[in-house]
Amino acid sequence: MPTATTCVTRSLVTATLAVGLLAGGTASAGAASGGDRTVPATEVARPALACKTVLATVVVESVKRTASEAMNHNTAVTRRVLETLEANGVAPRDAGTLRLSLTPVLEPDGSGGSVVTGYRVRRTLAVTIRAGDRATAILDKAVAAAGGAARVTSVSCAPSDPAGRQPSRVNTSA
Repeated sequence: MPTATTCVTRSLVTATLAVGLLAGGTASAGAASGGDRTVPATEVARPALACKTVLATVVVESVKRTASEAMNHNTAVTRRVLETLEANGVAPRDAGTLRLSLTPVLEPDGSGGSVVTGYRVRRTLAVTIRAGDRATAILDKAVAAAGGAARVTSVSCAPSDPAGRQPSRVNTSA
């Protein structure tokens, strides 16, 4: 039975390989796990090693004075990100809201307490990019469209047709 350490090590190896493959680098399972098994550089260009489908999460964050202003700003920025993804070949069904949170921004009030100075909206988008060879360029454009309000928080390889992973489409009418 795998231990927690084994699972973490396997996850790190998988993440290291995925990032290396996305970047067009060499895949070295042995080096990532402390062993000596490597994939020769001549094997890197084989299509079997490339990510055909990439799963990514993008976080859009807005901080404004009121909750309404923060939500409206976040919705507008998210709309630009989704439009950019769609303009670059990501189908509407392949990008949508995974999580949405609204939290107060607190500052010390000088007497040991705190005061609300604004509100933060954080929306996590799940994105499936089926053109894995263009994934990083597409994500770069989506983040740029947010004008500094978005960042990519995870990227991983997936089967070319991931079963059951259909995030809900974001409601941008709010």
